[in-house]
Amino acid sequence: MYGAPTRADEVQSYCELSRTQAEVSSALLAQPEVFGNVGDSVTAQQSMTVGVRNSIARSRRAGLTDELAQAECAAYRAERALAQQVQGVEARAELLSLIAAEPLWKSALEMAAASLKREEQLVQAQQATLPNLKESFDQLDHIRRELATSAARKARLEEVLPQADVPLAPMLDEAIAARSQVAQVGARLNQTNAWDVTYAAGVRTDFGSHEKKGFVAVTGSWSFGQSKSNAAAARVAGLTGQWLREKRDGEFQTYLRALDSLRAQAAAQQMMLDGYAHRAELIRSAQAKIHNTDTASSLRLQRAMEIESAVIAAQKAAARIRLDYLKNWIARNAT
Repeated sequence: MYGAPTRADEVQSYCELSRTQAEVSSALLAQPEVFGNVGDSVTAQQSMTVGVRNSIARSRRAGLTDELAQAECAAYRAERALAQQVQGVEARAELLSLIAAEPLWKSALEMAAASLKREEQLVQAQQATLPNLKESFDQLDHIRRELATSAARKARLEEVLPQADVPLAPMLDEAIAARSQVAQVGARLNQTNAWDVTYAAGVRTDFGSHEKKGFVAVTGSWSFGQSKSNAAAARVAGLTGQWLREKRDGEFQTYLRALDSLRAQAAAQQMMLDGYAHRAELIRSAQAKIHNTDTASSLRLQRAMEIESAVIAAQKAAARIRLDYLKNWIARNAT
């Protein structure tokens, strides 16, 4: 429903494990059983009885055991999908920021490469020093390393992120409902003991007369606690949902903590944007002061500041994308 999770094999393996564990019991419960006994504890008659028997309660338990495994699978899938969406918010914001900033970093890299080439020409013409060349190289190397780090980070994020970015509220409700269903089926499984009808058929052989007689037997049972059990079972799903929403380390509380954390991160991104804007203004002010100066040192400083402005533009674009995504996500999920 929400896109294939990145660890689909994990969910599939869990579901297969649940089904297999359920089959261990349900395969035995679903089929009749052969029984036999020698002697009769009531009549003290020496006899042997062999037959086949089954019960309605066993058949119900078999079906509910398989249903419980399916409910466990659905709950695990919903909880994993929700956890991945919560964990993926920061990562998706970062991925979008990397994609937006990449062309700006490449532009800054081209400017830095051109500046380095110019410094090499000036050194050859003995109009620049090796420290000047090193400063230009360090600026280029810094941008190149930023691009390499961004590319590696982007590749990792694209691999682990869920395919879809969806609102969490429906996923949260689905996860809680699925886990409540597990509790509900478990309660119904326990209720199979409330009443039962056992039926059997077989042959009884008397050791004294060697006479053989066939028989059919039906036994019924009913618990006086059934009505109270039914009332308790009816409350299980609702209480489970309430508990999951109040559970400190449960999905709902994790969701609330994620909202608080992302609000703080959005505020931090705004502070970073303010800082970048201040740095950009300082550079523009410095550029204005040396704009009409054409000495070698001033021209070198102008090139360096132009490259620094390009770097700040890339950083601002990344921070702006992260901030916008976090704000939109909070707006979509805080209701």
